[in-house]
Amino acid sequence: MPEPILIHAAEVLNLPYLAEIAKYTENPRNWPEALRMFAYGVSTTDKVEHQDRLLSELIMNSTFLQSAESNEETIIALARSTRSDVKALRLFAKQAGVKLKRG
Repeated sequence: MPEPILIHAAEVLNLPYLAEIAKYTENPRNWPEALRMFAYGVSTTDKVEHQDRLLSELIMNSTFLQSAESNEETIIALARSTRSDVKALRLFAKQAGVKLKRG
């Protein structure tokens, strides 16, 4: 049985900022383009499940087979890129099953 969702993407992400940078890109080739495409996906839906899935997939793909220390750096970088709260993003990542260095 899956763990209950404690915190949702909409509570973690800076949605006004993501809506501001959102842009559909057919084949993102670098992080800025991928970030704008992620922002587009998250900001153009009001379905909580879809937003949660998009953020979970981004985090899981970014941390796949990485060390807890590297995962910490990834979460911090993602928080900076999305102008979101790093503590809330860490909680979401832990909830998604990402191993993190501390607490």
